[in-house]
Amino acid sequence: MSEWKLPDDVVEPSIEGSGGGSFLWESGLYDATIKLAYVTQSTGGAYWLNVELEKNGGNFGTMRDKWCIKSGNEKGNKTFYINKEGKKQPLPGYQTGKSLCVTVTGEDLDANMNKVEKKVIKVRDFAQGKDVPTELPVLTALLNKPVKVAVHQVIEDRMTKGSNGSYESTGETRTVNNCKFFGNCDGKTAEEIENNTDAVMFDKWAAKNTGNVIDKSSKNKPNSAADIMGSTPANNNDKQGSLFN
Repeated sequence: MSEWKLPDDVVEPSIEGSGGGSFLWESGLYDATIKLAYVTQSTGGAYWLNVELEKNGGNFGTMRDKWCIKSGNEKGNKTFYINKEGKKQPLPGYQTGKSLCVTVTGEDLDANMNKVEKKVIKVRDFAQGKDVPTELPVLTALLNKPVKVAVHQVIEDRMTKGSNGSYESTGETRTVNNCKFFGNCDGKTAEEIENNTDAVMFDKWAAKNTGNVIDKSSKNKPNSAADIMGSTPANNNDKQGSLFN
């Protein structure tokens, strides 16, 4: 079995529920173009899918987002985790990556990860404080493709690397954009494509979320997503593992 394919006993919950870069995008629906889609690996062994989206109208600002698609060494390098009920579920980042791949290419994340090509691209090097040419695995099938995206504006803790190598809160917050799920140019989400159902989810989501800001800072939600992912966020200079060999 491919290392990126979810086991058959993993239960995939919907990520398309309507509950609760250069410029921040307000929470809402956008038509965008995928400018970059590449993979990095953290010092803890976790894999991250990084994307850069360019809005097709308005201020044409670029939004960057990244999702953990495989857990770190301490969590067993898995594409899934065990929930409180003892059932296997995909990592939240894996589901977001799959949503993007299905809507753009018609194939899931597993298929696209097995087609990555090493390319030299300009990505942010935070140690140097600028974009630098870096060789990374690129999901070339996604590049320059149109996509519809549901975007949240989120308040989160500003993090810094501590003396033990783990990321910890500075006590300050920042506002960022997170991609919730994706759809094709016809407005169908990945789940609607796979289930051959009508395109209704984007409108339902927009009715409840447009303009809203989600506060994920520690003052409201002290538990970190690192509990699931078992790793610090990816650093473009931390390249290790089979994908990078």
